[in-house]
Amino acid sequence: NEIGYAFSSSWLRLDITGYASQWRDKGVRISYNNAEGVRSYANITGMNALHIGIESSFIAKIKGDKVIINGGASIGNWKWTKDVNGIIFNELTQEKTELKLYLENLAIGDAPQTTLFLGARVEPIKNLFFAADFTYYDRLYAAFDPERRTNPDDRSQSWKLPDFSLIDIHAGYSRRFKFVNASLKG
Repeated sequence: NEIGYAFSSSWLRLDITGYASQWRDKGVRISYNNAEGVRSYANITGMNALHIGIESSFIAKIKGDKVIINGGASIGNWKWTKDVNGIIFNELTQEKTELKLYLENLAIGDAPQTTLFLGARVEPIKNLFFAADFTYYDRLYAAFDPERRTNPDDRSQSWKLPDFSLIDIHAGYSRRFKFVNASLKG
């Protein structure tokens, strides 16, 4: 389920969306190194997840397209909602091991559940631009190791990466030479 609002004018576009999605009976295949260091795979079925969150974005054009500021935020709460059974396959011998995996309320890993973004692009003269983007990430959990989720008393979260930020800086120049468009970007 999703609900949203969008506003648009000659210089501003704003979008806000709230969502709640349930995944039912999701099957996943996870590869990992087991306790002996052997590459293994876990085929896990019956996983249910709940994704709840809010996302927003905006783009503001100042002085036409000469100055553009954009940004956004995504804040979610994504969790597995029940314990499941899994089958682990050893890559070398195809040995199978059945496990009960305790995943209820475990955060879903491999994607940040909080992202904030702010960027700007300036074109001081025709065809020359400079841009900078700042992105902040938080609540990025590691994918779980299925062999470590077999204790019904251990409901601890997977390892959470420390929050981090990235800054990207771009510049470019474009020009048309007779019948050829040329660009230099960095």
